[in-house]
Amino acid sequence: MMKTLLKIKYTMPYIAYLVEKFPNMVIEKSEISGLIESFCKSDLHASHLERLIKAMANNKDFNIFEEIVSIMMNKEDLSREVMEVVFQNIFHIDQFLREIKKNLQSKPSARIIKSTRKVLETLNGTIRQLLYSSSYFEAEKIVELEVMNSIYNHALEFKIEEINDCYLYAAKVKNFRGVEEKKNKQFEIAKELFQQALIFLSKVKNPNTRQKLLVLSRSSYTKQLLHQHEEAFHGFEQLYKEIVKFSLSLNNLPEKGVYEASVYSLVEKSNHYKELLESSLDNRKYLNIFGIRSSMAFVLELQGNYQGAIDVYQEFYNVQHSLENSKLRISRSLRNIAQMNKLLGDVYLKDMQYPEARKCYIDTLVAAGKLLNFNKKVRGRIHPMNLEISKFTSRILGSVRYSFLKQAKIEADKETKQFLFDKSEIILKECIKNSLYKMDRWKDIINRKIPQYEGEKKANIKFY
Repeated sequence: MMKTLLKIKYTMPYIAYLVEKFPNMVIEKSEISGLIESFCKSDLHASHLERLIKAMANNKDFNIFEEIVSIMMNKEDLSREVMEVVFQNIFHIDQFLREIKKNLQSKPSARIIKSTRKVLETLNGTIRQLLYSSSYFEAEKIVELEVMNSIYNHALEFKIEEINDCYLYAAKVKNFRGVEEKKNKQFEIAKELFQQALIFLSKVKNPNTRQKLLVLSRSSYTKQLLHQHEEAFHGFEQLYKEIVKFSLSLNNLPEKGVYEASVYSLVEKSNHYKELLESSLDNRKYLNIFGIRSSMAFVLELQGNYQGAIDVYQEFYNVQHSLENSKLRISRSLRNIAQMNKLLGDVYLKDMQYPEARKCYIDTLVAAGKLLNFNKKVRGRIHPMNLEISKFTSRILGSVRYSFLKQAKIEADKETKQFLFDKSEIILKECIKNSLYKMDRWKDIINRKIPQYEGEKKANIKFY
């Protein structure tokens, strides 16, 4: 009767339902094989295969995964839908990959090698989806499967480069897990996970250009997470230069000018660069030259080298502005310039270097003013971000006023001391009098001379 039902296509979902509900009912192996083959050959019925797998997964007399792999390996085109059904469960993934390993052990044909490539590609897609949904523990279970090591050795032998992508994703999973543990203040666990990420990256062998660059990107980021800032910076620097060389088909780069606008422009127009980003799917942002340069600045910031970070962000902004780059990038660069100058000013303020602190705060206000004008032009005058910028500006002015007060307290000369106090009062009054949206002239206010202190004495006082 089962053979008759199998010939009627619309009955297959009902048969799967019966097998799921009554797993011990007597069905001949040939009939089960026929049912599996019907599901594997039709994407329309692939979803019903899940019921059959659940019912037969623990059947000692019938290896359903061996049957599925056998059917799929003999097909011209593997069904991605079937594999996605199998890859919904970690136990099923493990059993499925064990059957793949068996096929690779016995002098595989070109078709089996091709099919293995597609299996690994689909597995990478499964891990990617788990990362998208923040299911890091589930993704980690997959990359930790013992069978992956065996497949890795065979993949190297038969030059199946998709295995490299598996390890790139494995490193990504470990980094995500490490960041989570870091948030939970489990620093030792986080450190161990980051180190495991580096181990996975070290397993990548004979990579193609995209994989080679991603290994460099991911290892630099992992070292950043491990607070190995010097190595991280040099890693990002090397990544940037490698992408420029690849994009422009150069063997060597000139010693100077590698960060000029003309280089960025040539790279962005390069077909090699465009193809690299297109082939990188969700990893393209890690190979974007603007993003890499920004990562270099961020590492400098983490090191406390705020002046170095400012120099990079300023150069970055100049390049973006000259190339008429995306408004979002320009806005972000101005924000970073303002933030770095503010941090550097705070360092000088703490060290009681008050004129140097005010110089940084003025640069902060200039960048914030440009950002405010830019946002008004691009997003409109009443955009919420404008209020945030103005509030930030108000806090910076508070720091400027504080620097005048602190300097006045240590100043021995009474006239100079009073002058500094007066300066702080001017800033306070202007803050109260003016709307938060009218702060484009603070540089003038900070540097404004007080009439009663004009003369030789005034000329010797440093304000910025």
